[in-house]
Amino acid sequence: ISYHLPQEMAELDKKIEDLEDEIEGYRTEYKETASAEEKRQLRQMITTRGETLNRLMDEKKALSGGKLDISGGLDERINEIVTGKLESMHLSNSYQRGVTTEAEFVKDLKNKSLYTGSPKLNSFLDSIMLKGKWIDSILPDFPSIHTQEQGGTQNFVSDLTTKIILSNELKVLSTNGSNSEILNTMPITSQESLVIRNIPYPDAFKRVSFGKRKPDMVTRNNNDDGVLSITSIGDVKERIHDNDFSESEVGHILDMGTDLLSDHQIFRQDLIVYLTDGYKFQYFRLNRIKKINSSDYSFDYEFSSVFKGIDGWQSVW
Repeated sequence: ISYHLPQEMAELDKKIEDLEDEIEGYRTEYKETASAEEKRQLRQMITTRGETLNRLMDEKKALSGGKLDISGGLDERINEIVTGKLESMHLSNSYQRGVTTEAEFVKDLKNKSLYTGSPKLNSFLDSIMLKGKWIDSILPDFPSIHTQEQGGTQNFVSDLTTKIILSNELKVLSTNGSNSEILNTMPITSQESLVIRNIPYPDAFKRVSFGKRKPDMVTRNNNDDGVLSITSIGDVKERIHDNDFSESEVGHILDMGTDLLSDHQIFRQDLIVYLTDGYKFQYFRLNRIKKINSSDYSFDYEFSSVFKGIDGWQSVW
């Protein structure tokens, strides 16, 4: 029996990992779907997979001679979804954040004065707004109040981004080859065209961009699909009002941006991320802060005003 124990443990670990990935996928679907029936079915699938996962964890504990610590088990990880309480999704790295939910993450940052409104960020966004007559050719009918994300605001954001990319009004300025020589001399905008330096990917929400993360919007500084080419990420939400985004929504994009800087772009000093419902945009800047007399670092977070209508679209590039 002892001869086969390592193989059995490895097989159990693989099954557990696959089930956890499957449950995480259902959690993502649950968040994105608007159908009550689909939500009910997803809750049932999560519960069923959860029971199987708990059984496998018990088997693993038995194989390890009872030495495996699985206190809390699955319940702590998926309780919010199983009970239908989705006001705030669990953080991906709650053990690192020191809190459990995305809303609590933002509350904790506020309490520590690490989440502040930033006039400097507003000024920066205003300075890079790509103003000009180019915008007249793509003025859209924005999503109405009560437009859901799936099939609604996500499609609007992706379709409008695609329209801008395919229009004759857009010129992507490459940072490679001879184009790099004119970066400092060519005006960002003109009456005829919009010149951008980052390439938006309107179908980013369909695939993983880094780690296990699937931000709805991604911009890159070249055609490379590697994680180091990512310059900005955004999350598309449903349009239910014109007030500020909720702490849960803010916590989700800040958590995602923190993962990008912590685990993938480890030498980058700051990152701008954003939320949008197609009509309004809010931007956030994450700043890496080196701790004194230490190789470790932390982050602080700035938030902008809420930009509505075309103003938000003029900053996203």
